[in-house]
Amino acid sequence: MTTNLYECVRQWVLTGLPYDRNDQKLCAELEAMDARDLLIVYHNWMVRHVHPTPRKVFRSKAFDANSVAIARKDDLDALIAKIERGDDLKPHLSTRTDVVWEGSVQKLNRRRDLDLMLLEWHVHHLHISRTMQADGYVQRDGPLLFVVFLPDAAYILDLMTHADFNRDHILKILADEWPGAELIYEIKGGPGYEVKGLAVNYTEEERNQLRKVAINTMIEIDGRVFKPAGGLTTAGTSIEASMAADKLLKKVKMWQDALDTDIAYFQRDARRVGRVWPAVPDFAMDFVQHEGVVVLALHERHTQLAYVVGETHESAAAQAAE
Repeated sequence: MTTNLYECVRQWVLTGLPYDRNDQKLCAELEAMDARDLLIVYHNWMVRHVHPTPRKVFRSKAFDANSVAIARKDDLDALIAKIERGDDLKPHLSTRTDVVWEGSVQKLNRRRDLDLMLLEWHVHHLHISRTMQADGYVQRDGPLLFVVFLPDAAYILDLMTHADFNRDHILKILADEWPGAELIYEIKGGPGYEVKGLAVNYTEEERNQLRKVAINTMIEIDGRVFKPAGGLTTAGTSIEASMAADKLLKKVKMWQDALDTDIAYFQRDARRVGRVWPAVPDFAMDFVQHEGVVVLALHERHTQLAYVVGETHESAAAQAAE
């Protein structure tokens, strides 16, 4: 009996994603996906959340001078304190973060499973109210806090609204206030060439329309040219999700090839720890501790041996465990 490690990947994603098991159409769509497509769905769902860990908060000048931010100081102070402590921020996120997959919706900007601004520019938006609703989310009352989250830091850009998702103002703050933080990438010249600007610098509305059809755009700010920190594929999913899936599946292929052609390797590995390699291995993919690091591995249940397929951040492990 041949062991299919790609099926282990599929089952790990299907088990870990929080979708409605009673929705037959949704279940059928997800079940029909191969390992790569499911990993991309998982990645796009996961990055819409913010891993609860303490972060140092940086505030832009525009935010500190914002009159609405000053008027909502109590709400914002409470939210920023949550960010600093590492509290769970899900109540402040979009209710759409509960939507895992909505591939049947044709227009990308209508899909509730995708946050195109987040995937392109890595900018989250948080609702700032302290009033909790019955659905577990805070009241949606207008102002949104635009933030870029890194593993140990949070960069508060400004307090705006849903109508401001395509404002050049957001990108100018990223470029001007924290140029060394790699929140946005400047295209610079090098030996033998220089960057003079863009032939076409799209307007805010043009960039909005291009994003709706998953076209990434660069922007010129005060003579400098910048590209997104993230990026969209033509399917409207994250370029980083595709790269992460390909990297993981390359490792899976390596172990699959070894299982198919060199079973003696696994037999020796089992003997090394005083165990016997089973005639029918029983693999599952899971997060494990390996040399002090949380990694994603193919875990053989009889021998308790684990074969690493990729390192991961705490956020991925924590999200998968929820």
